[in-house]
Amino acid sequence: MERLISLFREADYEQWSPSHAQPPPAEQQEPLYFQQLLEYLRQERSKRKRLQDEEVRYDLIELAVSAAAVAPGR
Repeated sequence: MERLISLFREADYEQWSPSHAQPPPAEQQEPLYFQQLLEYLRQERSKRKRLQDEEVRYDLIELAVSAAAVAPGR
């Protein structure tokens, strides 16, 4: 409806300029479900990264323990 009404408004040529970037219309903004999907994917990626970091730490601990078992005199 707003788009239809804007067709009949008089142009404000003093404020408009082709060199100024125009804000995107509300219709072109991302839908709510898309924003929610992106947020969910970011959270999942963050969880996966934390799990991978923990796995690396455990691998390093296991490596240190096995190295200590091989060379007990050190």
